[in-house]
Amino acid sequence: MACCAASASASASALEAARYYSSKNASLFYGMIWGASINGFAHVGVYDEENCGEGSCGAGGSPGSPGDSPFTSRLMAASSSATRILVERALAPRGHADSLDDDGDYASEIGCEDFLAVNHVVDLGAGYGGTARKLCALNDNVKVTCVNISRVENDHNKAVNKAEHLEGRIDVITASFDDVPLADASCDVVVSQDAFLHADDRTRVMVEIARILRPGGRLIFTDIMQSESGATRGGALMEAVLKRLQLNNLGDARTYTGATSALRLVHFDDRSDQLAKHYRCVQSALQSREHESLSLSDAYRASMNEGLRAWIDAADAGHLAWGYLEFLRV
Repeated sequence: MACCAASASASASALEAARYYSSKNASLFYGMIWGASINGFAHVGVYDEENCGEGSCGAGGSPGSPGDSPFTSRLMAASSSATRILVERALAPRGHADSLDDDGDYASEIGCEDFLAVNHVVDLGAGYGGTARKLCALNDNVKVTCVNISRVENDHNKAVNKAEHLEGRIDVITASFDDVPLADASCDVVVSQDAFLHADDRTRVMVEIARILRPGGRLIFTDIMQSESGATRGGALMEAVLKRLQLNNLGDARTYTGATSALRLVHFDDRSDQLAKHYRCVQSALQSREHESLSLSDAYRASMNEGLRAWIDAADAGHLAWGYLEFLRV
């Protein structure tokens, strides 16, 4: 899961996220258990028969590497699938809503020649940078600005970009996504994956996004939210969910749709059914590596297992929501 940002005006939640995601334990967990050090993705995945079934992913990798666990391989495949959906939508032409397939994916006939109008994409909470590199791989003309709070993640992102000769196309900024150091109307698309839950003021984030987007630009993001039942009947279970990432609260779809009249909701692709699958896979990946010396502290392992159990139970109870939200800058 990517994080937000760090600047002189960063909120308390942003500073806490910076501390957490830059910690040794978190870096090992997301890099090795989740596999982000290989593919650059540390967010909720989209699971299908190929990347969800028992034994469907081979172990791969060498002992002690991120790909050594079949569950980590499954996480990496699912996270890559989730990013592919986001990137295809980010690079699709305006008016693409009519080209949605029945399952919510963009129709396969959308070709690279349709992507050329998108020149500058901003990734808020960019984490390890996998989304930015995927954008560049699918469009030779696009440039990406990664805004992210963790210097550890940003250093990894920069190193991979340099190795792949992408320094001229991907800019990595350590800054807050509620105070983005970019000019007004300076980008065509804003993307984000499971980052806005860390924001103290999600309305402020949406207003800031509207500021940096050009008229006609688009915002496409995923976020872990609370459902109506989570807000009204979640109780102690939702408190345990928040405790895992030291959050004050979770937003819901209305948090974003009502934030500013400058952003109009175009489409909400509800994929809430993926959450329980995802967190079960994360927990299995963690437990499958308990015999290895990955330098994760015993306290971190215990706390993570307890927190993941709460997220699984909350997802099973229907208290959590997740999906792709797309807005148009009007």
